[in-house]
Amino acid sequence: MSRRGQVFENPVTGERAIVITDPLDHPEGVLVAELHVAPGGRVAGAHRHPGLVERFQVVRGQVTYLIDDREAPLGPGGSAEVPAGVVHDWWQTGDAEAVVVAEVDPGARFTEMVGTFFGLARDGKVDRKGVPHPLQLALSARDYADTMVMVKPPPWVQRSPVPAVSPVSQYAAGPASWSDWRTRLRPRTSWRPAPGPWPAARSAAVTRRAPRRLTSRSIEVPPAATATRDELTAASSRDRERGH
Repeated sequence: MSRRGQVFENPVTGERAIVITDPLDHPEGVLVAELHVAPGGRVAGAHRHPGLVERFQVVRGQVTYLIDDREAPLGPGGSAEVPAGVVHDWWQTGDAEAVVVAEVDPGARFTEMVGTFFGLARDGKVDRKGVPHPLQLALSARDYADTMVMVKPPPWVQRSPVPAVSPVSQYAAGPASWSDWRTRLRPRTSWRPAPGPWPAARSAAVTRRAPRRLTSRSIEVPPAATATRDELTAASSRDRERGH
């Protein structure tokens, strides 16, 4: 059954996401969601996604994005792209709810992860920032290491309890994966686009033809690389000398 219209809600971080395209139905496995963020709402903390790309376009309100070391507030029409492996964070700013179109490519595992973390928040198994409690974090970090890695606590701390997790401890921690939370989601909603500059964003994201050159109100950073800054500077100088 398609998850289009499925609602994911996190009462701790103030996020509510409505699935617009189910990655399992999309020809390229892309998730597109309409994200509503309450005043003061934010993602649980700085993190990175090892194998997926995120794109955001603000429809209404204000959201500040921190991507790598670049921070910028974005209003309606502003957009941002986060390459795989790049550390990023974001939070709502202003007095009004923010609405953002989010595209995740690929999106299947990300959808499962969000369902799991939001479910933990609804069951009171997270701290005030929305980060799961230590035992639950260890289980979730193990299960979704290919999808999201939190910056804090360090990954070795997140994973350290896992070898000692017994079946009894795992039961006490509660559900750790999407399959456990699937039956606890809110009912589907009859989705309607939020007021704002939606048509262009929707047509680009849903049909998978999002522009690669972003607007002047956007944040864009290069993909994560292993080359050092000096190596990149030297390569750029060589290109200029060759007339590239």
